[in-house]
Amino acid sequence: GGPPPGTAVAPSSSSVSSGVGGPDLPQTPQKPAASLKPEETNDTLAEVGKAAKDYLDVLMPIAIPKEEEDSRPVPKQVQCLEDNTDLFKMFDVDMHRFDPKAVRKGYHRMVQFVHPDKLGRESSTADKARFTKLKQAYTVLNDEQLRAVYRQFCFGISGSGGCPAQGHEVALAKALEMGRDLRKMGEERAIVLHKAAETGWAVQQKDQDGRSLRGDGRKTGHKFNFFNDISSSEDDEAEMEKERRGMSIQKIVEKSPKYADSFLDRVKLLLLDPRISRPSAGGAFTILDDLKVLDMLNDNPKTVQKNLRKVRSTVKQMNWAMTALLQHKESPWRGLEVKGSLAEHGITKLLGLIKSGIAFGKFSETHEEDLLKLFDTLHRLYMDIFERRGQELLKGAIQA
Repeated sequence: GGPPPGTAVAPSSSSVSSGVGGPDLPQTPQKPAASLKPEETNDTLAEVGKAAKDYLDVLMPIAIPKEEEDSRPVPKQVQCLEDNTDLFKMFDVDMHRFDPKAVRKGYHRMVQFVHPDKLGRESSTADKARFTKLKQAYTVLNDEQLRAVYRQFCFGISGSGGCPAQGHEVALAKALEMGRDLRKMGEERAIVLHKAAETGWAVQQKDQDGRSLRGDGRKTGHKFNFFNDISSSEDDEAEMEKERRGMSIQKIVEKSPKYADSFLDRVKLLLLDPRISRPSAGGAFTILDDLKVLDMLNDNPKTVQKNLRKVRSTVKQMNWAMTALLQHKESPWRGLEVKGSLAEHGITKLLGLIKSGIAFGKFSETHEEDLLKLFDTLHRLYMDIFERRGQELLKGAIQA
C-alpha cells in the first residue's frame, strides 16, 4: 500500500529522531492514498519525512512545514530561511567579491538556532527542515559552479543571450539539480576508474566499417592507461611551425592559396559524411536539415577525433596567415578572421569533450549541441573560402 509517487506525507514529531537523521530513522506513518486531497500533493518539493533517503540528502529540495499556532515562534535570526531571502543577503556577503570566510561565519551564527544539539529541546519537524535548508544554502554558496548557477537564475543575465531573473526558489532548485547531476557524474567516473584498476577492461575494437576485430583486448590493472588511446595527437603542427619560421609577408601571400586548399580538402572528410550531407551534381554537396551528429559520434568517435585534429591543423595555419596579413592590403583572408577564430576555438573545445566521452563510453546532448555548432561554423567557412578560391582561379585563368 502507501500513497502514490510524488505524495508528500509529514511525520509525527515522535517518529523522527532528534538528530539531523540517521540510518535507523523509523518509518513514518502514512495516510491512505484516498484521504489525500489533490492540493496536498507536491511533485517538486520533498516534504520532511517523505522518505529517509530524501530527507538525509542535502541536495534534495525541501519545504519547511507550517507549525501549529501554539508552537514556538521562529527566531528572528533564521526567518531568512523562510521568506525567500537570497543566499547572498542571507549570509551577508557581496556576490561580486565573494568571501568564503564571511559565509562560514554567517553559517555558524545561524546554526545555533536550528542545530538539534544547540536547541536544548527535542527538535520539531520544522526545526529539522530549517537545519537542512541552512545546509543547502551553505553548500550552494561554497561551490563555485552551484553558486554561478544560483546567481544566474536568481538575478538574471542581461543581453541577447541572457535570461530573466526568476527568484530565490527557482534559482536554488536549479543549483541543487546541478549538484545532483555533478554528484552522479562523479559516481559514474569512480565506477569506471575502479573497474579499470581492479577488474581490467574488455575492449572491443572495431575497424572503420564498424566490424569487430578478432583478438582479446582485455587489459589488466597494471597495464591500464586511462587516456593513452585517446590523447595521442596526429596533427603535423611541428612541421608547420618549422615552415613558418622566417617567412616573409610576400611568401605568406603566395602560400595562402595552399593553406586554403588544404583546409578545403581536410574539412570535406567531415562534411561529406552521409549523416551530415547528401551529394549533389558536379561533386558538390548539400547539408542535411537534420544532422545525425550523435550517431556519428557513437559509431566511430575516434575517426571523428582524428579528422577534427587534421582540420584543426589547417585552421591554425590559416589563422596564423590571417594574423600575419591583417594589415596587408593584398590579404586574401579579409573578412574571414572571426570565422577562423570561432572554428579553431570550437574544434579545441570539442576535442576535449570527445576525449571525455570516449573515456566514459557515452556521448550526451552537450556533445551533440557543440558538434552541431561546429559543423555550422565549418560549413560557413568552407563556403566562403571555396567561393574565394573559385574567383581567384577564374581570375588567374583569364589573365593567362
